[in-house]
Amino acid sequence: MRSDRLRIMGINAHPDDESSYSGTIAKFANEGHDATLVYVTSGDKGHTTIPPNELTRIREKETLNACKILGASAMFLRVPDHEIFDNYDVEHKVIEAMRKVNPNIVITHDPNDYDRDHWTTSHIVLQCVNSASLKHYKTKSPAIEKIDAVYFCDTVGGLHFDPELWIDITDTFDGKIKALKAHESQLKFMKDLFDMDMVDFHTVTASFRGMQASTKYAEAFRRFRVYPHIRASASLPK
Repeated sequence: MRSDRLRIMGINAHPDDESSYSGTIAKFANEGHDATLVYVTSGDKGHTTIPPNELTRIREKETLNACKILGASAMFLRVPDHEIFDNYDVEHKVIEAMRKVNPNIVITHDPNDYDRDHWTTSHIVLQCVNSASLKHYKTKSPAIEKIDAVYFCDTVGGLHFDPELWIDITDTFDGKIKALKAHESQLKFMKDLFDMDMVDFHTVTASFRGMQASTKYAEAFRRFRVYPHIRASASLPK
């Protein structure tokens, strides 16, 4: 076990949302770090014919398969799909998840993403990063000391997103696509409803971000920067 082992936590609105940064998760896992992917909903409304209870079972099974491919653990909070609101119950679940994992780094949706569940999840995460360290706020797990960094992953289609960090995922791209294909029900749903090929979509996005960063495939991020999560540097980074 490596002495500098990190705990990486991705917090997603729905199953398959991790596909925006799954190559990075696989990269961390391959390097010996711990990766946990949290799903606020189980995507129970993301289909035209499969009823919610059955769809929850299907999508959670698919997600477990995807996480296994990526080398990550999965955690389901089971908030109803398209019913993520910034309230006590949802925040309480997210805070407990953070305390259970005690992550060094959190990755979540960008606040400018296209879907309300996405941007609400983002805002909830930002609030809970601070609340998770409050000793007088009680959940099943004890308060954690701090979360070192929060990163926003790329928006769907890269719209309204200005990256400041690119991770080379050329070596883990095949695993990214294999994990994406594990979400069979969602790939079919997106194809039937929007005529959208999810594999092609994520391939083009990773290729474009790779072009920006002078590599074959990359994933883009920006860091959450607000007091007190900003730290001065001793010098300009190289």
